[in-house]
Amino acid sequence: MEFSEKEQAKSANKRTHLTESELQELLELARKTNVRNWCILVLAFNHAMRVSEVAGGAPETKKRPAVPPIRLCDINLRDRTIRIRRLKGSMETTQTLVDLRGNPTMSDTAALKEYLKTRVEDGSGLLFTGPKGPLRRWTLTRMFREYCAKVSAARVSRGLEPIAEDAMRFHSLKHSCATILASKVSNIFTVKNYLGHASISSTMVYCAPDMKSACIEAKQVFAQAFSTL
Repeated sequence: MEFSEKEQAKSANKRTHLTESELQELLELARKTNVRNWCILVLAFNHAMRVSEVAGGAPETKKRPAVPPIRLCDINLRDRTIRIRRLKGSMETTQTLVDLRGNPTMSDTAALKEYLKTRVEDGSGLLFTGPKGPLRRWTLTRMFREYCAKVSAARVSRGLEPIAEDAMRFHSLKHSCATILASKVSNIFTVKNYLGHASISSTMVYCAPDMKSACIEAKQVFAQAFSTL
């Protein structure tokens, strides 16, 4: 029994994504404390962005020019779109802003409008700025972990499970987006295109086997295929 409990704890700690309730609580905390941080987290989750795509970008190499992080001009509130220059071989994407009726905490437009009221114009053209210059990756990494620690402690105080240690990384926002999409979208290519993956194999890692769901979906397909015979 002791071995089993240790193995279960180890497995739980390896979870690299946040649950839906953890995400909601994380964004609600950010919304109440810092509108810039809230906007960063909302966009990063809703559009599966890496930390470097939000702040820092990527330096020039022999194979490609420097890639800046998200810029102010990448946001089009009139057309409700966001342009994302993805890194690590992923494809650049332009996506519709995500707005959830009745849930402004998780909505792009609500977060953007609040943040843009306070944005510091520093001449850089970057979307996320501050009084001390461009944001750095380590700043977002530290910020995210601090929010996760506070949310985790609050959940434990209510008798809930803490946030997994391996999920307390900024990159877990991308994993969370991918995991939720893969569990609820039947066409894996929809997930691939949304994440900007160049290869379907990169998307398949988020597809956990669910035999019950597979059987239900297969039954529906067969019913449609043979309904006219």
